[in-house]
Amino acid sequence: MQREWVRRSCWRLWFVLPICMAGSLAVSPARAFGAESNSSWAGGSAEDQETFLEKKVDKMLDWVNATDTQRAAIKTIVERMRTDLQPIRQEKTSLRTQLKEAFAAQSLDPIVIENLRTQAVGLFDRASSVVSKAAVDCGNVLTAEQRQTLMKRVEEHRQQKRNGHK
Repeated sequence: MQREWVRRSCWRLWFVLPICMAGSLAVSPARAFGAESNSSWAGGSAEDQETFLEKKVDKMLDWVNATDTQRAAIKTIVERMRTDLQPIRQEKTSLRTQLKEAFAAQSLDPIVIENLRTQAVGLFDRASSVVSKAAVDCGNVLTAEQRQTLMKRVEEHRQQKRNGHK
């Protein structure tokens, strides 16, 4: 489970930090139900994935020529966000198990499914609140010019991905 979260977090942070600078983030509520990421990067040990995550953050900070002070502040914010999301991830794991059990039952109980859906929405709301706070904090670390540069680079990267370049 930790491995899956780190893999997903890598991709979230790839978009979280730029979106942090823009001031918003949308985390798919389907993930509360265990939907898989579309990411092609999946593998390696937890340590490898942590290294991958750090490299992605560093790459984005390189794009904006972040100072050492800015780098340290943003890395602290990202770590705090990850820590704050830990209990939510644990609840998501429990919710996913409950959902699998509900669907594996002899008959589907729509009330149980609706209750699980409502819980998933609540988890999404809590997680998005944590990420939103991190977004504002990260956005306040960088200058307006750095945020604009970062958003431009992220959009260029997204266009390359859409066109089949990696």
